[in-house]
Amino acid sequence: MATTKTTSKVFKGAYNTEWATIETAIFDTKYLPEVYHIYGDLVRATNLLGIAGKTMSVPNTTISHFERYSPSYSITLLGAIATGTGDITFQIATSDYDANDNPPLRIYDTIEIPYKYMPTGVNEDRLYQIVSVAGATDDLTWTASPINEDGTYDTATEIDTEVPTGTVLRIGHNFYPPGTGQPDPLTDSWATREHVAAIIKESAHYEGGQMAQAFENAILMDMRNGNKGLLLDPVLEVGRRLDKKIESYVVSGERTDNTGLTQSSEFGGTPAAKSGFGFMRWANMLSQEHYYTAGLSVSDLDRIKLLMQTQGIATKKVFVPSGTQYMTHFENAGLDYTQQYSGGSDLITAAKDLGVEFRSYLKSGVQYFPIELSCFSDPSTFGINVGDSYTYQWPKLGLFVPLVDNNVKMNGKQVSIPNIQLGYVNNNSEDRTRVVGIEAGPNRVFPGNFVANDKDGFKVHLFTEIMVIVVNANQWVLSRESK
Repeated sequence: MATTKTTSKVFKGAYNTEWATIETAIFDTKYLPEVYHIYGDLVRATNLLGIAGKTMSVPNTTISHFERYSPSYSITLLGAIATGTGDITFQIATSDYDANDNPPLRIYDTIEIPYKYMPTGVNEDRLYQIVSVAGATDDLTWTASPINEDGTYDTATEIDTEVPTGTVLRIGHNFYPPGTGQPDPLTDSWATREHVAAIIKESAHYEGGQMAQAFENAILMDMRNGNKGLLLDPVLEVGRRLDKKIESYVVSGERTDNTGLTQSSEFGGTPAAKSGFGFMRWANMLSQEHYYTAGLSVSDLDRIKLLMQTQGIATKKVFVPSGTQYMTHFENAGLDYTQQYSGGSDLITAAKDLGVEFRSYLKSGVQYFPIELSCFSDPSTFGINVGDSYTYQWPKLGLFVPLVDNNVKMNGKQVSIPNIQLGYVNNNSEDRTRVVGIEAGPNRVFPGNFVANDKDGFKVHLFTEIMVIVVNANQWVLSRESK
């Protein structure tokens, strides 16, 4: 009787090298849409940032960077400017002062009052020069005199309609007589932004009978650290669950100040559980605000462009991650879209690699790339919908992010980094980007001959230590539906 030798695809003996994940392997992005299809997944912000290379290794669990405040060329009135001729007095909004309470105005600067507050017949804006300032800290009162006071060269300057509180006025030039000194210097102000890493975990247990099937589909892959790693289905599945938790943190994480959030450590003590801001929390704190009521119109994009320009941004490309309802509003705004891919953005390239279709819209010289960030509308998380009503605001949000790199100080050096970046703790040969641990049972298919327990099966443990690094969020515009 003849016998036929069969070959098993299951690995023989113990596998004792590294475990691969999408984050740590050199993974061909063309396979990612298939991964999403298999697991019923949605494209997340972390996937988009990771594939676009918007990641970095950080040496500590907390890092800081310093942003230089852009010089302000406008003021916002705190209180009205009264009608009349001659000198005017006014205060400026608290938000016009920098973090050290330095104002943008100096003696001998000029401000310009719009002509609509002037008498009939005056059809031009008029300048006033700052002549004195009184008060302290962020409660200064300025006095300014009209340059054209008596009408010698033009119609005399007069305010005959009260300039209301909240009016934004531009700061003009200054001018001096001969023999005078230089102006007081403007303080060069820096803002400190602190980023905190959170440890996020997930685990799963598998019976021994599931192991053969797991190894049947295992793939040995090249790793980003130069080693080989095994991409195993159970690791991929647990990683998918972990990704959902990471996504929640990356989008909506909050900085912990609750000292009661502690846990008992296996190594003694009750350390605090740390957490930092997600990028949408940064947007809520620092970005410019735009509100809409019954959908978007073409004029909304004009207003959003102006908001970015107030922060010194004149980029021609803007990335717009959006929820599904906001994306619908965007498409219904009556804009003509550009069919072809215009290039110039690694985030847009990443979106294409992930199988995300997008259109670019050109309006007033700015090209907008709205992308429906599916996590914002995931019905199991951010997009919970009960009775045709969204529980949270995420599906109705749009975030306008200029596609520019930013010069900041970090670790004592001037560096150029993107607006949004993920930081993974990686120092002294401990890379915590995606830590994979296998707790083996007596069947010993897993590392070496070590048996961690007497159960017929194995356990998969994953965790990461990650932070969201956001730069110059004041240049963004957060667009949301009015309450």
